[in-house]
Amino acid sequence: MKINVYTHKFKFSHGKEPRGRGFWAFDIAGETVYSKGSMTYADAKKMAIEKAKAKGKTAIYVLP
Repeated sequence: MKINVYTHKFKFSHGKEPRGRGFWAFDIAGETVYSKGSMTYADAKKMAIEKAKAKGKTAIYVLP
């Protein structure tokens, strides 16, 4: 199953694509999912993708 990660909300708020280290928030089917502490965007994205797969969802939104 392909998971689409949408970054337009983050990009609109911050003026750039998400990257680097920090605390991340994702919207998965109307539920806000937070990273477990400070982590790289790549690692947080992997975590969010796994949660989306477990829920059977195909879209993730990176929140500002």
